[in-house]
Amino acid sequence: MISWFEKHRKLSIFITLIIAVVIFKISSMTFEASQGGTNIKALAYHFFAFFFLAMFLFISTINNKKHPVIIFTSFLLSVLYAISDELHQAFVPGRLLSLGDVFIDTLGIFYAFIVYFISVEYRNGKRYILRN
Repeated sequence: MISWFEKHRKLSIFITLIIAVVIFKISSMTFEASQGGTNIKALAYHFFAFFFLAMFLFISTINNKKHPVIIFTSFLLSVLYAISDELHQAFVPGRLLSLGDVFIDTLGIFYAFIVYFISVEYRNGKRYILRN
């Protein structure tokens, strides 16, 4: 599936931009104050929103080329977008800046990084087999 999106790079770029806009739009929404505790839906949203943002950014920019500068830049852009998203929320009524959210976003980005590169290595013939 990833290789299909790599072949259709313009679509991957478009999806990346759509995800970024949706994240920004959701960050602009006001919500009722939380009652405290951990909201699993919010954690899942942060993780998966940034997982998919990073995955499509990796597909769009790296495109099976393992150039260290491109890889680092794509990863850094994803993390900077997560930070800017939280900074943006600080100015939205009823929303707060949360370093915990940035951490969850970064976990999603890192997981996308791992999934993408395992996929690339698998397609390039380096199959990793778990052994007992």
